[in-house]
Amino acid sequence: MTEFIKHTTLIQANPVAIGGVVLSMFALSHLCGCKSETAVKPGTFAQTKLVLPLPSNEDLRAEDEAEVNRAMVAIQERDIPTTLGIIRKMTPKSATSADLSERLAATCRAFGEVDLAWRFAKQAVAIAPESPSALLVLSVTESDLDWPGKVGERIKRIKQLAPNSVEPLLALATFYQAAAQYKEAEAEYRGLIAMDADNPAGWGMLATNLHLQKRIDEARTVLEEAAKRSNPNDPAIWILGAKLDIDEAEANPAKADELYKKALASLEAGIKVAPVPAAYMALGRVREATGDLKGALDAFEKSYAMLPDQVGLRPRLARLRIRAGQTAKGDKLIAEEQQAVESKDRLTRAVNGSGANLTDVERHRVVAIEADKRKMSSRARLEWSIIAHLQPGDKQAEARLVTLRKGVPDVPFPKDFP
Repeated sequence: MTEFIKHTTLIQANPVAIGGVVLSMFALSHLCGCKSETAVKPGTFAQTKLVLPLPSNEDLRAEDEAEVNRAMVAIQERDIPTTLGIIRKMTPKSATSADLSERLAATCRAFGEVDLAWRFAKQAVAIAPESPSALLVLSVTESDLDWPGKVGERIKRIKQLAPNSVEPLLALATFYQAAAQYKEAEAEYRGLIAMDADNPAGWGMLATNLHLQKRIDEARTVLEEAAKRSNPNDPAIWILGAKLDIDEAEANPAKADELYKKALASLEAGIKVAPVPAAYMALGRVREATGDLKGALDAFEKSYAMLPDQVGLRPRLARLRIRAGQTAKGDKLIAEEQQAVESKDRLTRAVNGSGANLTDVERHRVVAIEADKRKMSSRARLEWSIIAHLQPGDKQAEARLVTLRKGVPDVPFPKDFP
């Protein structure tokens, strides 16, 4: 069975090519404020909701490894039809291989295909129930689905099975952090650093953790350690550094001018290399705070064009549009934000309910309908499949699945659900 890799491989999506280098669209609020996912090379510390290590190459046949790698390249090129074709080709082989099932789960997760990712992860655990890597793959996919019930317990079991591996520590820390249990997350990050002081993920995420706890000075010190171990152009480094400057400036007016100037220089230089949405949002904050309303509006507009769902972006942009005399555009954005919040609240309530009781058909139906409305086809397919499994003959589920399953690889629904 697979061994954990020493330096955690992080899975994120929607990579952007800049200067011939593939960078990631970062998931944490200080990076992009979304939950997207794709391949991030070791040497960076950007992460998803939970970390997903990949099985090592020697555990797969060379031709299978080559096909999985080809799928990941297709994802980076936004060629999803090719990706699905490769997954469809590999699906029969995966039925008896936990290693291949894990890799296919990671591949599906990398482009937001949560239904297939979960099915492959369940298949991997069914084949190898005591495999730490298979259990971790399932944990991260169920965390993506906001089904927290067994995730924490499962990761603790992984720590027992693989006591000398950093990946379970990082996964458990991220699980705690997603639940706003910052002290518990901090302890796991520090444990990771004690085990592997050269791993940039531990230092970087500890810096993020301390930032969330508003322990700015400590976060700066830890971020310096992350920078020593990361790519010097890693956007996660300079964006978080600028955010620390901005937060300290807001809390300490006596040093505000100096700190805003420092943040501005860092962001303007960084954006030339990696014009990611979180950088523009931070730049907008600095420009607004220093009275450059035109520059702030321009930065927020660029951030919004790239990624409109960042936390706190629409209200800021709406306010600046109105101040700039664009009242109708500002009002439209306020209405858009209200609709987004209401839709997200409905989905969150339904998901939380289904996560607490995975056998409640009607809660799954609410999630499925809301996912359909939000054009989240993979999540909708999963929820309708659950309904069809729990309540055979459900006409609504059968009708939706006829459409949602078209062109999708046929990975069996797990027999042991829930």
